[in-house]
Amino acid sequence: MRQYQLGWRAVIDIAENGYNGSIGKWLYSKQKSHFEEDICISAVLPIIVSLHFDALIREATEDEFKERSKYIKETSYKIIDMFHGSRTIPLDSEIVEYWLYLLKLNALVKDSDGIWDDLYVVKLAELATASVGRFGQGFYYVDALPVGKFDEFPDLVVEIPYEQVT
Repeated sequence: MRQYQLGWRAVIDIAENGYNGSIGKWLYSKQKSHFEEDICISAVLPIIVSLHFDALIREATEDEFKERSKYIKETSYKIIDMFHGSRTIPLDSEIVEYWLYLLKLNALVKDSDGIWDDLYVVKLAELATASVGRFGQGFYYVDALPVGKFDEFPDLVVEIPYEQVT
């Protein structure tokens, strides 16, 4: 049976909406079916959350938005902490090799000075983790929003509960 890997937007959706959001409803339905042990995260997820919210907080012009972003970041970390041991997938050599392959495929995603965006590079590591998975079996990558061009990433299977949960 294929396992699931929560993406960064999925974790943020849970932090913002709890079980009322699309990911929370999806996760709740999986837990009722005893799938909770089959749901994991990539080891790079905390870095993605940090880079994402640090940028939001740094660029925020309204104090209320800054405080809300800080709260969601903190809540996201609490969710991440629930994924310990075998539920956090480390970057092994096979994942790193595939990550480098994805970087080569997406070499045009650099700024005018030819420098990678840190957040994009780490997101590719997360997608590499989902694609490679473990024990020769990739994960279903669970994303919160039907955005992105996942078809550009070979071997990635994406599940978007947003489209399935009303």
